[in-house]
Amino acid sequence: MKKERKFDRVISKYHLVSLLLCVFSLLIFLKVLEDVLTDDSIVRLDLIVNGFMPHLWNSNLNIFMIFITNLMSPVTLISLSLILIAYIVYRKEWFNSSLFLFSLAFGYASEFIIKIFVHRARPENALLLLNDYSFPSGHATLAVILFLFLAYVLNNDIKNKVLRYTSIGLCVFSFLLVAGSRVYLNVHWISDVLAGLALGLFWFCFFLLILKSKGIKRHFSHLFYAKEARD
Repeated sequence: MKKERKFDRVISKYHLVSLLLCVFSLLIFLKVLEDVLTDDSIVRLDLIVNGFMPHLWNSNLNIFMIFITNLMSPVTLISLSLILIAYIVYRKEWFNSSLFLFSLAFGYASEFIIKIFVHRARPENALLLLNDYSFPSGHATLAVILFLFLAYVLNNDIKNKVLRYTSIGLCVFSFLLVAGSRVYLNVHWISDVLAGLALGLFWFCFFLLILKSKGIKRHFSHLFYAKEARD
């Protein structure tokens, strides 16, 4: 009976939340993609936000946002992520290393392929000159995967509630800051960033769901065979 209750809690905690976030993020991404491809409503929002951003520019804030966007570039994020993966593999944390590696690999590959497929030009009034395609934002995609993974690990490892929630809040703030820096600098349309955040969230929740499903199957098999042994 205790094992069955534990089994139900595992399903409730990981599968329901992961499934809802997975579906929600995919729907958001597909809706943004549809609007971009058909020049629908979100494109008008892109133009409004893009035209407003230069009114916020000042030298000190520009320097800070450029620093953030350069610090969290895809090359830097992937390099940091590979170091982190090597560390958790060294610690033999196979679930965490699989979750992070698959999320990161599929996140990077999908945003790269979608960029080529959508073929969207960047805003012309950007503070930084970039020549590659704009949709979706690679910064946002990779940042949300990295910082969601850190938040997931910290949530499991930190026992003190205040410290745990503070750490998780900082992780959320970090990927929002990275995403916001791209909009502020006008190197991305806001729809690029929203799509990148949704794409990163989708892959993280998708692999959390898949990997936890395997763990639940093993647990279910254990319960099944234990029941057979009792019979």
